[in-house]
Amino acid sequence: MATIDPTARIGPGAVIGENVSIGPYCVIGPHVRIGIGPRTVLYPFASLGTPPQSVKYRGGPTRLVIGADCDIREGVTVNIGTEDDRGVTEVGDRCWLMVGSHVGHDCKVGNDVIFANNVVLGGHVTIGDFAVFGGQAAVRQFVRVGEGAMVVGLSGVRADVIPFGLVQGPLADLIGLNVVGMLRRGSSKAEIHRLRRAYEAMFFGSGTFRERLDKVAAQSGADPLVAKVIAFIRSGSRPLTMAIRRCFSPFTVGRTQNGSRPIHTTGRRSANSARSAGLRAGKAAAMSFSSARSCVRRSGGSDPTSRRSGCCRESSVSSAAVTITCSRASRRFSKSTGSGSLEHTQSPRKS
Repeated sequence: MATIDPTARIGPGAVIGENVSIGPYCVIGPHVRIGIGPRTVLYPFASLGTPPQSVKYRGGPTRLVIGADCDIREGVTVNIGTEDDRGVTEVGDRCWLMVGSHVGHDCKVGNDVIFANNVVLGGHVTIGDFAVFGGQAAVRQFVRVGEGAMVVGLSGVRADVIPFGLVQGPLADLIGLNVVGMLRRGSSKAEIHRLRRAYEAMFFGSGTFRERLDKVAAQSGADPLVAKVIAFIRSGSRPLTMAIRRCFSPFTVGRTQNGSRPIHTTGRRSANSARSAGLRAGKAAAMSFSSARSCVRRSGGSDPTSRRSGCCRESSVSSAAVTITCSRASRRFSKSTGSGSLEHTQSPRKS
């Protein structure tokens, strides 16, 4: 039997299921049919089943379905579907939607999904089971996020994310596998190692991506985890979030010397080495620039190419990702990806 507080407002035509408890000052709109799963709890100020934020919505009788054992915290908003898609927005079982999360129209959220505060999904997004989203992550419309994936907080996901992937960044890149999540779900280390080898071959091997995918499918397609990744990729029709290698250097900004792919460093020692090299390079560049300024003062307008003028024509800075160009009229600073250099040119004096 349903329990309804006297201060709650129930619209005409609303259908309340059995064993539903409606607290003080809740509002149930007209013709609403509450089909929320058992033991699901809605916290204050959550707004469910409101019209979709879509200019194409024509007021049709679309739906929202929420599974069992979900926690839907304060300020969460979940819209109903639209006529142009399946007409239903779905949230699975045992999901945890924290404060301020938003699930857009026509989304399909799997089971055991976690949204930290202020996670937002655009319309028509599909989320696999056991996916985890850090705070203030955002997902573009029509994107698919695979099973067991992890989206780091403050990331913007603009393309499909493979199952068990780990993505990060304002324009999110695939930076590895969600190993912690896999271990928590009971995957063995051997299974994780097999998936990691397949991941490396798929994203960093030789040949085109399609060729690498076919090769991995032939060699490791029998492995259950690898098979899920391959099936996910092959079933998609939209862009895929591609992998990069992590970089810890503050000067290379995630790029190699040719600017094509981030430098790969692994382990704390490599990370510290990269940081130390970058700091040394920056210090060397700053010292060379200071030396060039002093040469300008000493030169007194003489030929800058002359060694007698005391002007430092060129000073190399090894392993620096900084290029500094100095002139009498202006000084320009820019980041580059190869060895840094410092060059001084002096404009001729007016007579």
